[in-house]
Amino acid sequence: MEDPRKKRRRSRQEIFDTPEVFIDYMLLGRVKDKDKTETDTARDERSIYCVHAIDAETLARFAMVGRKGPVGRTVEGLIEFLNEIGRTKVVIKTANEPELKAFTTEVVRRRKHETLVVESPDGDKLTVDAKEHCNYRLGCQIRTLHSRIEKNLGITLGADTTAAAWTVRHAAWIMNRFDVGRDGFTPFEQYRGKSYNGEVCELFENVYWAVPPAQRIQVRWEDFYRLMACEDILRRSTCDLQRRGH
Repeated sequence: MEDPRKKRRRSRQEIFDTPEVFIDYMLLGRVKDKDKTETDTARDERSIYCVHAIDAETLARFAMVGRKGPVGRTVEGLIEFLNEIGRTKVVIKTANEPELKAFTTEVVRRRKHETLVVESPDGDKLTVDAKEHCNYRLGCQIRTLHSRIEKNLGITLGADTTAAAWTVRHAAWIMNRFDVGRDGFTPFEQYRGKSYNGEVCELFENVYWAVPPAQRIQVRWEDFYRLMACEDILRRSTCDLQRRGH
């Protein structure tokens, strides 16, 4: 009788060599609703979450604010992240949670490359500890950005504000390019093979946006508050950036 294991479509070594990406929801804060009582349902509806994904090999991370479940922009953001770090076939590891199942199912449906999903066992201490440590480090970076922005602009950032959502994405962007790991490399160096040498401004720093004028007498430089890194802006438009006062 033929050994059924020979019919396997992929070898065990091929499965083990497939890159892994861990995905979970990270609680950023809760917004109180004065018209509702403090029940579990009300608390979940007013909770602010972000999708937090980490590539196991390079430790590159993706973070984006969004509701739980298969929200289009968070799904597209994760797919762009996987493409950026060069992942084709990948194994996604998640917790056994209905919203995460729906989210990863939508990612698998939209991705062009083979995507496998593995659910972590409930109560797996190693998985829980690793998740909490990664969320803690991202949270530290977010709090640092919040503190700096509040000091520079004289405002208070709430968890449900648009500015707070940008700090979450930017925190992951910073850690990918400047967080040196135990091996002496940043995640960016791991998946790009070179150091990041792009121009970096502070989040919400007031800069000049250079737009090619239609006529020579038109104003060329316009004020613009930077929402993301210069590289991210330049990739989406044909313009130049310059700090004010330069």
